Amino acid sequence: MLTEREQKMMAVFEKQLAMPASKHILIFGVLSFGLSLLIIITIVDIFFGKGPSTPGFWNGFLVNLVMAPIAGGAYGFLSRRMMAKRYAALKEKESQL
Repeated sequence: MLTEREQKMMAVFEKQLAMPASKHILIFGVLSFGLSLLIIITIVDIFFGKGPSTPGFWNGFLVNLVMAPIAGGAYGFLSRRMMAKRYAALKEKESQL
């Protein structure tokens, strides 16, 4: 028998795993994580690094503009994969009892 917390987690996992993988990666990886990462890195560069008036800032910004979505895609892929593994483990635990 699953605990109440595990049952809630399983319901959330079922809902999110019903979504196509590409949509999950796009929403949770590229748009959520990648865009947040790009914004945070840009703010840190503006306040603690080179200012926007320097040419080095814009070169770094273009690199970040390319790398942040790639990192977001990797995050989305790995988060979905880990969720699927946890869901399978909960399903197995549920069937054993």
